[in-house]
Amino acid sequence: MLILQLPMTYIDGSLVPTVIFYHQQVKFQAFLLCIVGACYGSGYSMLFRESKPKIAGVGHTFAVASIATGIAIFLWAGCFLWIQVLPSVIP
Repeated sequence: MLILQLPMTYIDGSLVPTVIFYHQQVKFQAFLLCIVGACYGSGYSMLFRESKPKIAGVGHTFAVASIATGIAIFLWAGCFLWIQVLPSVIP
């Protein structure tokens, strides 16, 4: 995975990327859970596309919701980091 190529630091025994999730371990774990949910939902949707289209629609909806939540968490972590770093940059 590409996430493992990012510079990381240990926080409470867990690796957390220092690029965007600096000291935000819970947000990083929620982001990873959203990525896994999006992959699961899209795979589920592709698996049942022809045999059970209604169930495939549920998987598609779950994948889209997971992607949207992951993007929201990523932006939230970035804004939080920017608010945290900004006072130290501007004198």
